[in-house]
Amino acid sequence: MSEMLAKAERGKISEAELKEVIYRIENLTDKPNLEVLLAILGETRKFEYKKILEKFLVYPEEPMISRSVAIILFQDWGIADQYSPYIKEMMKGASWDQDEQVRLIALRVGGQLFRDTKDKEFLKILIDVFENKVVDMITRGCAYAEIAECTGVLPQDLPGVGALSHHLEKWVDENVLARAYQLLKEKK
Repeated sequence: MSEMLAKAERGKISEAELKEVIYRIENLTDKPNLEVLLAILGETRKFEYKKILEKFLVYPEEPMISRSVAIILFQDWGIADQYSPYIKEMMKGASWDQDEQVRLIALRVGGQLFRDTKDKEFLKILIDVFENKVVDMITRGCAYAEIAECTGVLPQDLPGVGALSHHLEKWVDENVLARAYQLLKEKK
């Protein structure tokens, strides 16, 4: 499987191999290798396979599969803007995403979408996640880092994720939050 992935990364996968990959994905005949099969399909960057990948954006049986597909579609293929409703929902969390791996990707992508589109709903959700003390500290730290970037604070000017996730309240800059609230009030 790793050999086929390497071929796909180099753009050297044959049509026959690709058909086999698609067959295995669509028929779930190779579940232990599903994540690698989806990665192979993602490496092709052929948008005609988008519908196959989309079927796994919500895959409660194995949330890491959903995370991988989200990375392929949103980051590798750069088409996150086509999935705004999904991203907004995943930013809020999903009961099936118990380790919040999909949510963390959605928070990062949602922050970027706010910076690109100025859709205030993304920023509002980030603030809501950050302010919810029931939410896991790592998730809140991720939301805060995205809020900071949305307000113009560079990532290198923030403490590391470890610091944000373990001592979040200590690192929060009230000016960042004030600026975020100001952005919500501004007209588009």
